[in-house]
Amino acid sequence: MRVLTSIFVLTTITLGSRIALADDVPQEVTRAHAAVQKNATTILKLAYPTAHAMAGATEGNYHDRLGGGFTLDEKFSYTDSDDAQQSFTLRLKLDEKGAVTSISEEKRSELWPTFGTGNLLLAAIKSSAQDQVDEARRNNQEPSAAALLILKADDVTDVVAILVNTSR
Repeated sequence: MRVLTSIFVLTTITLGSRIALADDVPQEVTRAHAAVQKNATTILKLAYPTAHAMAGATEGNYHDRLGGGFTLDEKFSYTDSDDAQQSFTLRLKLDEKGAVTSISEEKRSELWPTFGTGNLLLAAIKSSAQDQVDEARRNNQEPSAAALLILKADDVTDVVAILVNTSR
């Protein structure tokens, strides 16, 4: 009987602490999660342009990072162009103020990588921007600000970070 009582007490404490943690989400994480949810459809289309629709709200899970800041994992559930259920999880690294500093793919159900199509398009756009910058410099002109900004983007996730950060 003591073993059963101990298991019951341990289970109650464990479940109780999970509920307490859920109620104790830092405001910075809450704002970042809300910004992701607000922009979920746009993020989905950047991740998979042929996706049909979100299949509900994103699911967020966070933890503190050593050295400060937070990690927020956001799971996107959606239907693809064939109406098949799919999902992917993004890991957003947040600074102490809740601003996104980086985004990486954690899991996906699709064979094609999350943001794969967008990154192919970005490579083509960056090539064109580089041509414009080179042409301007050959002609002793100042390159366009837009072309220079495009060249700074390493990945489509940079666009997602900007989107989330401006929506917080």
